[in-house]
Parts: sequence; C-alpha cells; structure tokens
Amino acid sequence: TFEGFTPDSMSVGQQWTLADTRDGKTYRIRLMPDGHHWMVDDLRYGGQQDACAGKEWLKFDTTLYTNRFGDGTYGDCRHNPQPGAGYLYNWMAATQQGTPLIHPGVSSVLSCSGIKGDGNRCRGLCPGGWHLPTKDEYDALNGAIRENTGCGHDACLDNRSLWEGVRGGVVYPSGQADYQGESGAYWASTTYAIDSPTYLFFTQGLAKTERGTHMQAFGMTIRCLRTY
Repeated sequence: TFEGFTPDSMSVGQQWTLADTRDGKTYRIRLMPDGHHWMVDDLRYGGQQDACAGKEWLKFDTTLYTNRFGDGTYGDCRHNPQPGAGYLYNWMAATQQGTPLIHPGVSSVLSCSGIKGDGNRCRGLCPGGWHLPTKDEYDALNGAIRENTGCGHDACLDNRSLWEGVRGGVVYPSGQADYQGESGAYWASTTYAIDSPTYLFFTQGLAKTERGTHMQAFGMTIRCLRTY
C-alpha cells in the first residue's frame, strides 16, 4: 500500500511511502530519471517473525536453507549494523529460487522468472507488485541518473544521489564481513551460468553491474523496483 501515491502527477525525485503488508515496515519510494519507481531504502524483510533482525555475523548457510522467512521459502539472511543498511541476503533468499534456472539458448536470463514472480519479472523476496531488478535495469538506472544529474561513478548511486545507496558491504559464506562503510553491493536477478549471479556494485570512483562466480552464498543487499 502507498501513502499519497499519485502516479499521474509524478515528477522525477518525488517521494512516496510504501508499507509492506507482510510485516508493516515502510520504505521510501522515488520516481527516478529512468522513468521507474524505486525503493530508496534497503529491504528489511525477515518474515513475520523477523528472523533476520537478531542474526549477526554467523556463517551463511551454503545449502538451501528453507523456511527462514516462512513456509516454502529459501535462503538465509543477516542483520547489517552499518547505519542505514537493510538486511544482507544470500542469492537464494534474494531470488527465492533454490537453484538458478538457465533458459536454453540464451546467455542472460531472469533466474526466477515464473517462480514467485510477477509476469516475466523476478519478484524474489520483494513485496507483491515489486521485483528484484535485472542487470539491465540497474545499468539503465545508473546511466539515467548520470545523464540527468551529471554525477560521476559512485556518486550516482550512493547516499549523495537520488537513489541513496548504502555502503553496506558484503558478508562472505564464512561469516566474515567486508567493505562495510566502503562499498555497496545489491543483488540483481540476472544470471549467466548456474553459479554466476550478477549484482550492482559501487565504491570509490566506480559504479557498475558485475558478474560473480561462486557467490550464491555471499550476503548482499536488496532494493526493489516497482513492476511495470
């Protein structure tokens, strides 16, 4: 549900509030220069019992940890003590897909298309009507902000930007945290191989989407995009 959401009279940078009906948590929403509505707060969904809230830097489960967020769900999560950051999720949690699905004959696919999805979008752990962005959607956002504001590199996506990305870092499968306060890392739904999910990454002087290898059990952050 939205408060004061009037899409017919929207302008770039205008802000609304989204209330996630699953747990009542609220998120700021903005119309971005790419023409789409994005969360400008990190996702903090941990199921109705908020299973992520009290979990610190423990070892991420590298298997298909089920029922973390409720019946029939996948993945693992952690609390992130970095100010302003949402929870850290492994890739199985972000996509709500136990194993990436590779569509024959294409090199880049939506890993959970059609599985807990909205149309041809990967809903993953996002609220209904929202989805986990693809690599192309992140690239378009980055380019549109850069063109619209004249920003450079990480300034287009971090807390100096309309998108207000958080440098929440990552957690390795071992449980070791890294890059907190230095870099932001956000899961995308696109994957190129069974073990190569993609993610948005920004750090000093750099902002781009990257292809990871053997990174499904890493902990990264989630932002959701309104399904269009």
